[in-house]
Amino acid sequence: MDPHDGLRFHVLGPVRAEHNGHPLPVGSPSQRAVLAVLLLGGRPATPRELAAALWGDAPPEGAGRTLRTCISRLRATLGQEALRSEGGAWSIRVGPEALDATVFAAHLAAASAARAAGDLAAARERLGAALALWEGTTALAGLTGPYAERERARLDDLHATAREDLLDCAIAAGGHAEAVADLRALVAEHPLRERSRALLMLALYRSGRQAEALAVFDAAPEPGPGLTGLHDRILAGDGALSAPSPGTPPGAAPDGLPPGIPDFTGREELLARIKDASVLAPVALTGPAGVGKTTLAVHAAHALRHAHPDGRLHLDLRGTGPAPLDTATALAQLLHALGVDEQAVPEDEAHRTALYRSLLHGRRILVLLDDARDEDQLRPLLPNSPGCTALITSSAPLDEGIPVPPLTGAEALHLLETIADRPCPDAPAVLEACAGLPLTVRIAAGSGAGSGSGDVLQAAYDALDPEQARAFRLLALADTPSFDTATAAAVLDTDAGTAAAIANHLAAAGLLQPLAPDRHRHHDLLKLFARRQSEHADSPPVRDAALLRLLDHHLATAANALLHNRPDSPVPRHVRRPSVAGQPLHDRAAAAAWLRDAHPHLLATVDQVLRLDAPGGVRAATDLLTTWGQLLVGTGLHADLEPSARQALERARKDGDDISTARALRLLGTPHFGPDTYERAEAELRESLRTAGADPLILTLASHEHGALLLAMGRPEEALPLLARAEDAFRAEGSPTHAAEALADRAGALSALGRTDEAVEAIGRATEEARALGHVPTLVHALTESGRTLLRAGRTATATDRLREALALAPTPREEALLWARLAHCRLDQHLHRDAIADAERALTLEAGVGAPYCRAVALWARGRALLALGEPRPAQGHLREAQELFARRGAAEAGALRALLDEEFPPR
Repeated sequence: MDPHDGLRFHVLGPVRAEHNGHPLPVGSPSQRAVLAVLLLGGRPATPRELAAALWGDAPPEGAGRTLRTCISRLRATLGQEALRSEGGAWSIRVGPEALDATVFAAHLAAASAARAAGDLAAARERLGAALALWEGTTALAGLTGPYAERERARLDDLHATAREDLLDCAIAAGGHAEAVADLRALVAEHPLRERSRALLMLALYRSGRQAEALAVFDAAPEPGPGLTGLHDRILAGDGALSAPSPGTPPGAAPDGLPPGIPDFTGREELLARIKDASVLAPVALTGPAGVGKTTLAVHAAHALRHAHPDGRLHLDLRGTGPAPLDTATALAQLLHALGVDEQAVPEDEAHRTALYRSLLHGRRILVLLDDARDEDQLRPLLPNSPGCTALITSSAPLDEGIPVPPLTGAEALHLLETIADRPCPDAPAVLEACAGLPLTVRIAAGSGAGSGSGDVLQAAYDALDPEQARAFRLLALADTPSFDTATAAAVLDTDAGTAAAIANHLAAAGLLQPLAPDRHRHHDLLKLFARRQSEHADSPPVRDAALLRLLDHHLATAANALLHNRPDSPVPRHVRRPSVAGQPLHDRAAAAAWLRDAHPHLLATVDQVLRLDAPGGVRAATDLLTTWGQLLVGTGLHADLEPSARQALERARKDGDDISTARALRLLGTPHFGPDTYERAEAELRESLRTAGADPLILTLASHEHGALLLAMGRPEEALPLLARAEDAFRAEGSPTHAAEALADRAGALSALGRTDEAVEAIGRATEEARALGHVPTLVHALTESGRTLLRAGRTATATDRLREALALAPTPREEALLWARLAHCRLDQHLHRDAIADAERALTLEAGVGAPYCRAVALWARGRALLALGEPRPAQGHLREAQELFARRGAAEAGALRALLDEEFPPR
């Protein structure tokens, strides 16, 4: 394992570091300030950026020398692998669990998700864990400089918000009387925080202390409308303020373990060793394919289930296959298993890791990680909570792994006769042929084969009829870890009943492993054997056709899912017509469940088809990515498509396929308008439109996306004709939800051009169209843009109403965070500066869980402006600078306005 795994850093209090629990010397205040910048900045920092962070615009003489000394001493303390130089910039490379601020943010996100799901106990547990990370109530204690002041203000605000959230949960759970003392202390520390004061009033009122609750209001310096409204409700004796009845218990614990094998035999000594070792550390079972590692791990996991009442997870890492599961996809699957909706899955790996670790914290959960490639693949997936257990299987040697040997003669004989359900006169010869491998023993028992380990497989295969043998071969071709009946039917080009009967026969013969009533998998050894048989028996066109039918099955099913989510989508009409019908999906819930389960399978299938030299393969893969991408709009999973989209682009260009080239370029330019900068995404969308010719998909989707991006870059005069063209094209296509969204964005362009009356008229039409259509995502989009457009037009009260209406529609976490940030700007326009700060804090808390830099910048901008108005310029400057940097890094139009504000309020010396 990495020697730097034991490094831990603390910024929630005095800045300090430790290694395996032992304190490390981090030196002078300047050295600790450099360490804080590198830890919290999230990216490599150049010497100039470090100097600005420590000293602002006027670094002292010798600043460069001081920085070099700090870096040198930190490298000596932390190690050169932890503190690296990259292209003239410095960065610290540690996992997200190594920094208390990252763990803190993940706990807050998990608490927010738990509270939204109605699980108050889990939310309180997460908030308690988050607050336990703090040493005192001041982050970066003792550090000076612009960056430290800015980050201190941000972290201290989050700390106060977490305390409020915890006490809010306590009140909601009926602990109002006990919360009073802590709330009095919080109000004394932060007299201007209206939420703390409101919670204290509510707790006192529910405790029968109405007069004291009213006195708390009277002591407020400048009560805002929210606090005033609560005061009036208390005076009126509003029954809705009374304590609620106890809530319902949280849902059942996740249980994703494969079914146990009833004829499991032997391995008593190994099972005892696993049980003892699992108390102390992750348990890794190692050994060659076929030796029974997975079966043993599943049996052990079921034996340990009573010690893990909070859940059991299973994940096939596909380490020995051609397409091992990457870390980001693995984390997404684990988060789904833990109940995180795909809309709430963070976009980047670091946020996913932090959320995963936070959800495991304080719980007793078993995680079975099957078929690991190596320790690098495992490291981010291992639980770090004392109550959790990790069971691992791997064909690769792992540190402190437990080797799984072949079965003893007695164990193998018992297994053979148990499965065959009869004595075996030729058992010695059969067992010698099986070499103690449970896999071959099972196959021998199921097929009556014997005489040589290789011959056992061959004899079992030879015993199949031609239809079964073809199925065994073709079902092994896909790089996916398992398949259901509908998938098998598509690959085999048959009906579901026939496919199910064949799969069940192969399972009875030991040639497939049943995972669930409707799901099977090939053992890796059998998959390799089946593929070798296919190379001899099936021509390349036959094998390619099977994989294309698999992709067509996914494409047809994705189109079915998309039509449930957006019935008027133009995409299914303009992608390749699949050769199969796809899996029927009865409603949006079924579509969401299919997408969640199919996500990794689709990735593997697309990548595999793109490696083929099959006619139509590139178009089919690109069309699946296009359809699938529409299902992932607004989620962090959209970024997972980028590697496949780049591969599709390379193949399409090589083949001279302009339509596939244009569609792949659009995919790369679409997710959040590019994961790094708007400039890159704009170039890709522009090239997509130039390459597409008359492709109706690009003329609609890419025109809209390109126009919206140009608007975000501050180029409304270029955006307006594109958005108008997209709106007309969507209406011609019969896609009114898309047309309403394009109209809403066109209103934004008109507003940016100063054509206010036209903008207000357009956004009004877009909002009314969206309401009439009843499509919630479209209405949320129209209401969000309405709030922005009406605020620019000086109609702040109506803008606020539109944003609050959108919040009531249960938007995605990313949408909700942006809505709160926009509301904060409305509050500023109403001179409700404390309310603006509270709304910005809500946005930042939500953003911390999903990673949305643009939203973060909008919220920081509002908070900075509010603090300026309240006479707190030092923290305001930090928030505004960070917001400006975030906008500028992406190429957003707001960067210029913020730069002007900073220059006006804080002119360079």
